Amino acid sequence: MSPSFGSINDAFESDKTSFKKFSHELKLHFLMGISFFCISIILLILGIVLFTTDHLEESIPFFVVGGPFFIMGLKSLLIWKNAFSQTKAFTNIFNSNDTKKLFLYLDQDKLSNKSNQIAFSLAFLALLELAPKELFDYLSIHLESLRNNPFINYTALTNMISLLASELNLPNSLDMFAQLKTKKVIPLKDSEEQSDDVNLRIPITKVYFIDKLPTNSRSMISGLAIELKERIIVACPFCGNMAEKELLENWLMKSNICPVCKKTLSSNDLPIVKLKS
Repeated sequence: MSPSFGSINDAFESDKTSFKKFSHELKLHFLMGISFFCISIILLILGIVLFTTDHLEESIPFFVVGGPFFIMGLKSLLIWKNAFSQTKAFTNIFNSNDTKKLFLYLDQDKLSNKSNQIAFSLAFLALLELAPKELFDYLSIHLESLRNNPFINYTALTNMISLLASELNLPNSLDMFAQLKTKKVIPLKDSEEQSDDVNLRIPITKVYFIDKLPTNSRSMISGLAIELKERIIVACPFCGNMAEKELLENWLMKSNICPVCKKTLSSNDLPIVKLKS
C-alpha cells in the first residue's frame, strides 16, 4: 500500500497492465486503507476499555498496535479517497465510450500533481482499448515531450508503447516507431531488419564487446534509443539487433523467436552488449 503507487511509472511498470487491472488496484488500496482504519479503531477501543477498568498493563499492546494501524489507515484513506472517486468517474467515461473527454486528461503540463498522474494513466489505458488508432496519432505528435517528461521514466514509456503496438497488431514496437514518423499504421507480418551495420552473426559468448554503437541504434522491442550506460542491453546472436535485457526476456517468454529475424531464440542465447573500454 505504497503512497507512491498511482504514479505513471507505477501504472506502467509492466506491459501487462490494463484499464480494468489498474482500476482494481486503485480501489484495492482504498479498501485496504478502510480495513486498517477499522482494525485500528477496534484495537484502540479495546485498549481504552482495559485502561478504564484498571487493566493498564493489558491495555498497552492494544495501544502499541492500534496506534500505527490508525495512522496508516487514516493516511491511506486521505491519499486514496480521491483516487477511488477518480476510478469511478473514469469507469463511467469508459463505459460511455467518450474518447474526446478521455483525451482531455492527457495534458502533460499538469503531471506534477499526483491526482493528474492517476487521471493520465486511467485515460491512456482506457483509450488503449477504445481508440488505439487515435492514441497512435496522439503519440505521433507528443512522443518527444513524453520522452522528456520528468514524471514518465524510460520503463513506463517503453511499456506504454509496447501496449499500443500490441493493440495495433504490430509484431513489436520497432515497427510502430518507424510508422510514427509517417503517422500511418500498417500492421506488419515480418519486421524489417533494424540496420545493415548490425546485420551480423555474433559469436557464442556471454558478453559481446563492440567499439561503438551503430548509428541510430534502437531497441527492437521498445523502439527507444539504446542506452548502454543506463540499461542492460542484450543482442540476438543471429541478426545482431539489440534490446533491453528485461524486455527481450519477457518477449521470449511469450514467443521463442527473435522479433526481427524470426530465428528460434532463448534467454540463454543472449549475450550482454558492452562497449570496449
